[in-house]
Amino acid sequence: MLLSAGILFAGASPTKVLRVLNDMCVMTYVKRTFFSHQRDILQPAIQGVWTQQQAAHIAMLQTEGRPLVLGGDGRADSPGHCATFGTYTTMELESNVVLDLKLVQSIECGGSYHMELEGLKRMVVFFEDILEIGTRHQCWD
Repeated sequence: MLLSAGILFAGASPTKVLRVLNDMCVMTYVKRTFFSHQRDILQPAIQGVWTQQQAAHIAMLQTEGRPLVLGGDGRADSPGHCATFGTYTTMELESNVVLDLKLVQSIECGGSYHMELEGLKRMVVFFEDILEIGTRHQCWD
């Protein structure tokens, strides 16, 4: 389990890591075992920790009662206008805490050119509807 966690958290390729360990005559498991660990144990644990931390940060910001200073940016899986997947990350700039992450597919919004704007729209909906936080000023590029 620790090997699977180390591979996943390092962002390494399980195929390459397991091949290197096998070449060094270290007993390991097959790639299928890594993916079952990832699916059944590691990803749910990551999701649970993310949800808890996000709720704690948002609750802290709500109790402070001060206006939020949010910044966001979108990233795509490839440069140019042929990207398929994109992420839009939102951060509270005064406390330097990532509050939300939205995943966008180009087919959801009419092409890769519109993915960042779609991520921004989803972020605004999240903060206005779910958290009941209004926005006074919005600025983006």
